[in-house]
Order: sequence, then C-alpha cells, then structure tokens
Amino acid sequence: MERYSTNEWKTKAMETGEGKLIPKSYRPIGLLSVLGKIVEKFLVNRLQWHVLPTLNHRQSGFVPQRGTEDTLCDLVTYLTEDREKKNSTLLVSLAIERAFNNAWWSAIKIQLAIKRCPRNLYRLVDSYLKVRWIVVNYARATSEKETTEGCVQG
Repeated sequence: MERYSTNEWKTKAMETGEGKLIPKSYRPIGLLSVLGKIVEKFLVNRLQWHVLPTLNHRQSGFVPQRGTEDTLCDLVTYLTEDREKKNSTLLVSLAIERAFNNAWWSAIKIQLAIKRCPRNLYRLVDSYLKVRWIVVNYARATSEKETTEGCVQG
C-alpha cells in the first residue's frame, strides 16, 4: 500500500496538564512539526470542503462559524418558545468524557466512505492515521508509544 505522509509528520511530543503525579493529567496535547501542521491544515480544509455539505444544519461542534454559543442560543430560544406555549420540556445532556482522546479512527474512516470522500483524500487520511506516535520526555528519559485512537491536540 502506498504511503501518503511521512512518519516524521505524525509524531507529537506529549505535554503534561496540571498535576504531574496524576496519570490522567498527561493528555495528548502535542507539539507537531511545522510540516505536520501544514499537512493537517491541508487535510482539514479538504475534508471540510467535502464533508460539511453533508452534515445536518444544526451540527455545531467541530464546524466553522458555529460553536457552543450558537447551540446555547438555539436552546434558550426553544425553551423560551415552549415556556410561552406552556409546554413541558425535557432536556437531556450528554457529555463524552475525554472525547478527543477516544475518537475511534475506524468509525471516522467508515463515515468518510459513507459520505463519499474522494479516494485520494480518503487514502491520505488513512495513511495519516497509521503509525502515529506519542513521545513523552520526562526526567531525561524518553518513552514512545504508538497510538491507534484519539485526536492529539496542539
């Protein structure tokens, strides 16, 4: 199989959050190389161009120019209208803990196929998700681990 991106572009150094003695505080906030950042930016732009038109118009997470504030505004409007009509409203909220760390790459690739992502872009994403490494430098020691899920932020 062809390789569409080099492994050096996919290795991130891992930084710590608060509390160096708490394992959960070590999260993949990465320092990616400049070339890796350029590839990611290209990839995101091309994916958005192909995928955004297929999403529900109410999608607000991970969509440009539509964030949490828009969703809250829509919710307040809906609740206000229901209250004026004297209707009962039930609100169920779902929070996915560590969502970025648990992104399932197989599901992402399946959705790209369902949304008819062009083959060349799909292959680039597939290649980019393979052979990903997290590198931790601590106390003059380096630890490396291949990762197969999640979205390293940084």
